[in-house]
Amino acid sequence: MDSNVMPEIIPMWISGFDQIMDENRGAPRFVPRPGAKISISVGEPVTRVIQPLVDAFKRGREDGSGDEDPTQTRIRIVHELQEAVRKLGESVEAREGRFERGEWSQSRRRELA
Repeated sequence: MDSNVMPEIIPMWISGFDQIMDENRGAPRFVPRPGAKISISVGEPVTRVIQPLVDAFKRGREDGSGDEDPTQTRIRIVHELQEAVRKLGESVEAREGRFERGEWSQSRRRELA
């Protein structure tokens, strides 16, 4: 919010690390498990969603018309960022089939079980 130039904000999702260091692995526990499939996915930029929130906050701060607490603005920004990452993650995990196989720790199949 304090940057003079808004950086480009791009969500990323890394899938498969939970298979490398699975909590259920046997001895030796400190050794990563080879053969896991890792994917790194880059989503669409979300700067266009965040920029108006930051601009409105800055305008209000400069001209005194801002009635929103900076903490509330940050909360709204974090919510938008989390939502973008969540949507990307769900699409990647669904496309890779990890939801259906119950391989992802936040799989909906596990939530329903």
